Amino acid sequence: MKQKIYIAGKVTGLPPEEVAAKFATTCARVAMEGLEPISPIEVVNNPEAEWNSAMKQCLNALMKCDAVLAMPCYEQSRGAKVELWLSFNLSIPVFFELEELKQWNNSRQPTQ
Repeated sequence: MKQKIYIAGKVTGLPPEEVAAKFATTCARVAMEGLEPISPIEVVNNPEAEWNSAMKQCLNALMKCDAVLAMPCYEQSRGAKVELWLSFNLSIPVFFELEELKQWNNSRQPTQ
């Protein structure tokens, strides 16, 4: 079963096309590692959604994930900071680099 990886990053205040492109790129990179990316863009699926409502949907999705990958833009995002705070407090592993995530995933694979 693939590990579910929540992608955290800045969404609010950016053009929808830019947001969609950066999350799609990150999701593709995560999927290439054999992991299942969970994008807040796909979770909410509505660029006009109210922030509080969108965050509730995202936090619900995040709590079903095995780990979080924070994109560099998380530092400029109130929502991503909330997501990371929740992850740390629920002991959901958080990674800031894809390489770290890959190492974590490889360490979880059974040896043959």
